[in-house]
Amino acid sequence: MDSPFQQYLDTNYMPTVDEAKHIQALLEISGQSLRRIDTEIDQLQRQLDLLQEKRFGIHDFAERHRALLSPARKLTQDIVEEIFIACLPEGRNPYMNATEAPMLLTRICSSWKRIALSTPRIWSAIHIVLPDIRKVEYPVPNYFSMEEELVIRTLNRQQAAVKEWLDRSGACPLSISVYPMPDPRYLTHNNDAEAEAYYDAKQKIQLLHQQFFHDTILPYHQRWYSLDVSFFMDALRGSLLEIGLKTEDLKMLKEFYISRKAHHGFEQPICQWKDIISFFL
Repeated sequence: MDSPFQQYLDTNYMPTVDEAKHIQALLEISGQSLRRIDTEIDQLQRQLDLLQEKRFGIHDFAERHRALLSPARKLTQDIVEEIFIACLPEGRNPYMNATEAPMLLTRICSSWKRIALSTPRIWSAIHIVLPDIRKVEYPVPNYFSMEEELVIRTLNRQQAAVKEWLDRSGACPLSISVYPMPDPRYLTHNNDAEAEAYYDAKQKIQLLHQQFFHDTILPYHQRWYSLDVSFFMDALRGSLLEIGLKTEDLKMLKEFYISRKAHHGFEQPICQWKDIISFFL
């Protein structure tokens, strides 16, 4: 906009009384123009909002109809099942985690969930991480007994989930790995009482882990194909012998590993398939 005061703009010039009146009149004209433009903008914005809403509806309509032409809809169930199997992790058993297959496949859509739940092969392998005591630097009173109660509740939920998982596997050979959480037993304790409370709770939890194996994993022994566990050998041998298990009851078993904690905290295999016969001697 042209202004008769162009030369004074952005300066320290002090206008006269008549000039101030002229400037005030210019401001009134500018205000009227701004209000008129704002009204036009509001009208255009309402029209734009209506057009955007209309566009969204048409786009949604088109996308939903385009989905009907998706090539994935032409895949037969047996092909989808093979794709699901290819989604499983390589080199290890799948975790019980909703962020990876097979659990992830049940969370995409209802049709995928139906196919996943009816595909035994994707449920024939599982890695189970058993809850354990969490070591803290300064435990509160009764901390380890509270941790023990937490482990019991977690194991109860986990037992139901594992059973549901393995039941979905139908008659498939099973690949199972069972390990406790990383064990901080070799960290220094603050005092003797804390150490005693920790080891007492630890022994109880080890028994709970062994009971979990006995109640949850052992019933599926006739379908064991690969078994990888971290338990004390005597306890595992006792669980196997308790039900009178014999080598002929393990016809599917091809891989068998038992590991124990090394002092540095890593797993060391101490028993493999070739040694399994020693369990029954």
